[in-house]
Amino acid sequence: MRESWEILTAGPPDAARSVLLLPGGAMAGRSFNLVMAEPAVSPLRLVATTLPGMAGALLSEDVSIPALARRAGELAKQNGCDVVVGFSHGATVALDMVLSGHFHGPVVLLGISPDDSG
Repeated sequence: MRESWEILTAGPPDAARSVLLLPGGAMAGRSFNLVMAEPAVSPLRLVATTLPGMAGALLSEDVSIPALARRAGELAKQNGCDVVVGFSHGATVALDMVLSGHFHGPVVLLGISPDDSG
């Protein structure tokens, strides 16, 4: 995986559930800081990422939704994530992860605006 994926983690490495957090648009993984600090989710392993080209993250060669979904699926697998939560643009990526078969598991889509232009 290219270095363009910024990663933040919280929670025990051996948690029963591991959640990949995908932020929206120009947002960084650190936009989930308040969620990651919430005591109610402390038993979970949380993996927040900044998508390539967003919030100052390095731009990779392809930032199309299908390419991001494929690479986010790889990231989920590498980090043992069995749940994905996506917000806005991250929700669009998460939806494509499922539809394209790059992720199999529970997905939470927040603030998604799917359209037929993709």
